[in-house]
Amino acid sequence: MNRKAVFQDKNRQLASTQSVPNSDSRVGGADSSLPDSVPPPLAPARFGRYRVDAVLGGGSFGLVCQGFDEQLNRPVAIKVSHSHCLGSPEQIERFKAEARIVAGLDHPRIVPVYDVGETDDGQVYFVAKLIEGGSLARRLAEQRLDGHAAAELTADVAEALDYAHRQGLVHRDVKPSNILLDGSGQPLVADFGLAVHETQQRCHRDDVSGSPAYMAPEQVRGQSHFLDGRSDIWALGVVLYELLTGRRPFAGESLDELFEEIQRREPKPPRMVDASIPAELERIVLRCLEKEVTRRYSTAADLAADLRDWLGPTNTTSTADPSPNRRTWWQIAGCAAAMLLLIALAWIPLRSVWTTPSAPVAQALEARLDIRLWNARDELRSGLSIEDPGALPLEDGDLIRIEVELNRPAYVYLLWITPGASVQPLYPWTPGDWNELAVSQRPTQWISLPAEGHGGWSIQGESGMETLLLLADDAPLPDDFAWQSFLEGFPVWQQPDPRALVRLEGDTTPGIVLRGIHFDVRQIDDPLLEIRQFLEERVRPHFMLLRGVSFANGG
Repeated sequence: MNRKAVFQDKNRQLASTQSVPNSDSRVGGADSSLPDSVPPPLAPARFGRYRVDAVLGGGSFGLVCQGFDEQLNRPVAIKVSHSHCLGSPEQIERFKAEARIVAGLDHPRIVPVYDVGETDDGQVYFVAKLIEGGSLARRLAEQRLDGHAAAELTADVAEALDYAHRQGLVHRDVKPSNILLDGSGQPLVADFGLAVHETQQRCHRDDVSGSPAYMAPEQVRGQSHFLDGRSDIWALGVVLYELLTGRRPFAGESLDELFEEIQRREPKPPRMVDASIPAELERIVLRCLEKEVTRRYSTAADLAADLRDWLGPTNTTSTADPSPNRRTWWQIAGCAAAMLLLIALAWIPLRSVWTTPSAPVAQALEARLDIRLWNARDELRSGLSIEDPGALPLEDGDLIRIEVELNRPAYVYLLWITPGASVQPLYPWTPGDWNELAVSQRPTQWISLPAEGHGGWSIQGESGMETLLLLADDAPLPDDFAWQSFLEGFPVWQQPDPRALVRLEGDTTPGIVLRGIHFDVRQIDDPLLEIRQFLEERVRPHFMLLRGVSFANGG
């Protein structure tokens, strides 16, 4: 299915769990995705040797039926595609080939696929194990999971996905309704109907497939031929966000709005929704939901390992748990170590044992500064990263959006410096109004500007080098701080290379790192060297953290 077909009706109001083009039904599960007011569609009485007993659900891609394998005498789940979804013989053969690969998966947390076939009228079906415990979606509708239960479930699913990824498969439709729960509540990943094998990716160019609320930015852009396991990591991050907060991170009322949020808006940190959520789980979720694929976990195994580390050895039921004998030896060793410690303490003067604990060391302040652009060169209107090829130079009328994320709350200041060295306040002021500082200065951890709507600021003005500075500290600056003269004399660079992009980074250690095509240590009057000296002498002493980006504006 190409982008045009998918987007023909994308401005309609949508239920964000609707799939494009996959069904919201559960392969292997017994949850129906059909509203109560819609009767289940009719299904054939049988598919080959499989008798159809009931229709469990249906959607845009096909039907899910409960069936019975009369040869092996066991209940099964059958998913059958609508004939129009696989219109050509090539599509049918590709689907069957990928289904056969899925049938080769062998993991305790993946619903096994038994068979794949085709009816006389061209409908493709595959047969899977029937899981009767319901889906995670149903569980979420009944109750919210606590942090430990959510982390353990997500780690189990991540390990299953990592296994599939190592076989060359990307699921492409990870969501609560495709995570089934067995009789003991353990999760199983189901419905690999949209899975793509790495050997077939080139055939899926421009496909926009998946369930919109769980699609990664690269899926929204139709880059299916570039997808890898990190797209599934994004989707699993959305699931974990939903488990922790009870809501999804992106929830536009139409496909247009939803896809725009996925590509352009940073998710609200979970602890802003519920302050009781552990900070480490929030960090893990937000790393899964990085817009840039390279900033996410490299593998689902890395995600699972982070979750297991947070859970600790007493709070996890990983399949890698030690055997009873091994646990016994560890218990003996632990007891022996404790006895030795008690003996040692008996010989140490109490005053040397019970000393006053030192004050905790403050976590180093870190931040990420992200800039998204919309201009004539952005053919898909998807929002270019400022570092993407062709994003620069800016031109009059281009839209720009700024996202800032810190690892902990701090006092943050955002300044925009024009090519003529005019300093414009952006945050915490009302943009352009220095008088707003005193009433709005407060710690923050996440900023998305402009705050209104989902768009960006329109670029206007002279050509040259624009600079965005992010400054942060644990303590606020005085209300009477002389901001207007603080950056007076900032070096002017009005004729940059149109491709110029320079990241200015600094922390509490001496020096500032400059990266860019114009950084030339042999030229004393190089504008970047002037900027470096200016920032070191004028700016860095006042702040724990400095981040900045300079970029070309063609005017």
